[in-house]
Parts: sequence; structure tokens; C-alpha cells
Amino acid sequence: ANLCLLGKNPLANTVQNQLGQILRDWNQPSWWWTAVLSQLRHHKRPDISVRLLEVMTNACVDLTIYHLSSVVSAFERAGQWQQALGLFAAMPSMKLIPNVVSWNASVSACEKGGQWQRALSLFAEMPSKKVYPNVITWNATVSACEKGGQWQQALRLFSRMPLKQICPDVFSWSAAVSACEKG
Repeated sequence: ANLCLLGKNPLANTVQNQLGQILRDWNQPSWWWTAVLSQLRHHKRPDISVRLLEVMTNACVDLTIYHLSSVVSAFERAGQWQQALGLFAAMPSMKLIPNVVSWNASVSACEKGGQWQRALSLFAEMPSKKVYPNVITWNATVSACEKGGQWQQALRLFSRMPLKQICPDVFSWSAAVSACEKG
């Protein structure tokens, strides 16, 4: 079943019909659903991803942090930062604790949505939730500040990376160089 061929914002029953026999069996392992959601993320189809979550919930499939992180990331890739943050904020009410992948997708959604203050706020909040930023989180936050015209903040963050045992990569350096160009 190729869910990516469905039109914009399909209904849950359309997704269910497309999946056909797979849904009738429902004994697919959790990783299988993660793989399907990952493909939808890759194709920037959060609309179908959300419907698939509905179908999975209705069929009593236990949702995992990986399922929801894939959907947050799909929203991020589609440039829908508000929806990404909405789902991210709903995770605890679903008894799911966001992991670094969820946080990274949320910070990246803010970066792509031009929300540098929100990206910085999420970044600052992570340690209090016992989730520690990795190079992806740092890069997205530096890039969010750079894109938001906050070149001094971007360079301040970039300079703190080694102090936090985070080794800057090509994306870190690119964001820092872009910040310098703006300053």
C-alpha cells in the first residue's frame, strides 16, 4: 500500500482502506509502523501520518515515542511548526516522554518556521527534562538564531559547543559562517 499517493488531508477511513489486509491482521511489530511513519516523514506527509496514528489508536496499537517523533518530524519537514509543537506538547498526556529525537524535531521545526525564540526556549528547557542537546539540537538552535537575524546569539551558542563536549560539524560551521556574514 502506497500511502504517499493519497491526496491532501485524507480521512482516517481512506488510510485504513488503503492499508487493506495489513490492518486486518494488526500483528505487525512496532518497528514496522515506525518504518511506515518514517517513510511518510521522508515524503513530507504529516497529514497521512496523523491519520495513521488515528487508525493505529483505534486498533489498539500501542503508540511509542518513535511513532510520535516521526510525525513531529514530518510536520517539521513540511514546514508546519505549530502542528509539530502541538504534537510534541501532547506527548506527556499520551504517557510518552519526549526523547532527544522528539526535541530535535521540535527545535528544527522552530528553526524552519523562523521561530528562533521558541527554538532557544526549547533548547534551554531540555536539561531540566533530563534530555541533553546533541550536535543536531545545537545546530538547529544556532541556525534558528542565525536565520532570525540573531547573529550574536548564534555565535555565542556556537562558541559554547566545545565547552559542552559537542564537536561542531560541517552544519555547525556553516551556520556560524552565515551568522558572521550577517554581523
